[in-house]
Amino acid sequence: MIVITGAARTGTSLMVQTLLLLGYKTPAKQFLPEHEEIKKYNPKGYYELYHEVMNGVQHHRWKGQVVKLFPSSLAYTPPKNISKIIICKRSKLRALSSYKPLHKILGGHYSPRKAYNVNYKFLEQYIKELPHIFVTFEEITSDPEKVIKQLCEFLEIKPSKDQIENAIKNVEKK
Repeated sequence: MIVITGAARTGTSLMVQTLLLLGYKTPAKQFLPEHEEIKKYNPKGYYELYHEVMNGVQHHRWKGQVVKLFPSSLAYTPPKNISKIIICKRSKLRALSSYKPLHKILGGHYSPRKAYNVNYKFLEQYIKELPHIFVTFEEITSDPEKVIKQLCEFLEIKPSKDQIENAIKNVEKK
């Protein structure tokens, strides 16, 4: 299983979209019923699993597929179930600014700033023994071709020219 992780509004959905365009599959749907009020903030889809990953991924049914796991679910996922991890980051101020309207809608008893910090503190420890790559939102949106090539090398895949071009075009439209 290839895991995409990071704090909210750091490019995790964009990364799932990119890997789908490069030929991967995901068990997640584009939207969940919980996304109805926030679809306009990510009209191309969130690609999240909810109940299926709340207690981590304890099986190998999604071997070879892309699964977005926020660090709170990743914490309960045995590392043996993961082949590679892509960690998405974004400037903290931009991520928090982008999340502000969603937090107003979704609510929550947590501080987005604290959640951002805790997510990356946890990831620092969790990823030590696993093959991983960091991708920043700023990098992928400013030079998608370079980042997509780095991803292909990391994932050891050789997508077609069309797949790469479509992935680049999807990012450029952001």
